[in-house]
Amino acid sequence: MPIPFEMLEAIIFDMDGVLVDTEPVHMQAFVSFLALYDIHVPQETLWSFIGHSVQENMRVLKARYKVLAGITVAEAVKKRDALYLQLLEKSTLGLNDGIADLIDYALNNGLALGLATSSDTSHWQAVARVIKRNDGVDLHKVFEAVSCGDEVEKRKPHPGLYRRACAGLGMTPSEKIVAIEDSPAGIASANAAGLSSIALLTPYVPEKQMSAADMAVREIAEITERLLQ
Repeated sequence: MPIPFEMLEAIIFDMDGVLVDTEPVHMQAFVSFLALYDIHVPQETLWSFIGHSVQENMRVLKARYKVLAGITVAEAVKKRDALYLQLLEKSTLGLNDGIADLIDYALNNGLALGLATSSDTSHWQAVARVIKRNDGVDLHKVFEAVSCGDEVEKRKPHPGLYRRACAGLGMTPSEKIVAIEDSPAGIASANAAGLSSIALLTPYVPEKQMSAADMAVREIAEITERLLQ
C-alpha cells in the first residue's frame, strides 16, 4: 500500500543493518564461534542468518552439525555473543549513511522515533555505547521507545516487537507509523503489526525477497528526500 508520508506520526528503525551495519560483525562472530568446533560455513549460509535471532540461527546450526550436540543452544549463544560483543566494542562502526539526517528531520518535524530489534538488550546497549563513542550521538536520547528481542515472547517475524515499540511511543499501530527494515523477517513483522514498511536493500538479501515492503530504497537518504517533498 502507498505510504502516507504527509500523515506520518513515527518512524521505527530496525537496528542491525539499518541503524548501523553490524551484520559483518555478527557474521564474524559466528565464524569465530564455529571455528572453535572446526566448522566452516559458506558465505551464503551466514547471509541467510540476517533478520533472524541468534537463538534461531544457532538452532539451525545445531541441527546441521553433530559436533554441536554437546552444547545447548543457550550455551552456544552465550559463547557467540561474547565474541560478538568483543568485536563490536573494538569496532569503528558509526551510524549508517543518511541515518543522522533522517533522525534530524524527524526530531525537527515532530515525528516520534523508536527502535525494534530482535537482538538482545545487551546488544542494543553495546551498539549505543559504540555509536556514542564513535559518532558522538546518544541514541538513548534519540529513541522514545526501544523494543529488544529478549523483552518479547517471540521475535521477528512475529509482530510483537513492533507492537511493543508502538506501545512505548504511546501509539496504536497503524500505517501512519513506518518501519525501516533490511530483512524479510523484519518486513513481515512490521506488516503483521499493521505498520507501513520500507525495505532498505542491501547486498546481503536478494531484492525479490523484500517485495512485501510498501516501498524499497537503496539509501536512507531516499526516505528523507521523500519526506521533504
